[in-house]
Amino acid sequence: MSNLKSGISLLEGEKLLIEIENNKLNLIAMIIFLVLGLGSLIIGIGRVFWIVNGSVFIIPFIVFVVLAVLIYLNRPKRYLVVTNKRVIEVLRPSKKLTVVKDILPHSINEIGYTRQKQCCSVVYKLNYKTLSHSPLQQSSFLIKVDSETEAEELKNTFRDAVIMQQKQICNV
Repeated sequence: MSNLKSGISLLEGEKLLIEIENNKLNLIAMIIFLVLGLGSLIIGIGRVFWIVNGSVFIIPFIVFVVLAVLIYLNRPKRYLVVTNKRVIEVLRPSKKLTVVKDILPHSINEIGYTRQKQCCSVVYKLNYKTLSHSPLQQSSFLIKVDSETEAEELKNTFRDAVIMQQKQICNV
């Protein structure tokens, strides 16, 4: 048995095909806290010259920066684990809670990838839509590949694992 970054242990005879880690970061909240912290530092430094006790304005800076660091360290993590026998999505919103979803082949509606150009690089995301309690749930995982052919191979590996899982369910 093998332990992965996602915390999932492989079953006997199971072979890991893909493990994708996707960290969701609340960037907007982090930026707000850093801007507020920087603003309080600027106001605090300006007030030091006028008021002898300027340290009152530096305390909010420290608080806002600590909050931004805590948001970064406690960001939720998602994993997509694809083996030759099953497809699993793992969500860790906190260190104490782990949600594990087996993705069944008949629930997958669409598999694909997107290519987005950002500043100086190209980013690829693996996307799939599943049928669940809500009409459609779309999941997206950032994949670290260098070319479109690698992204296509990763998508095909994911699709083949889903097809293999469907065949195993039909044979049972």
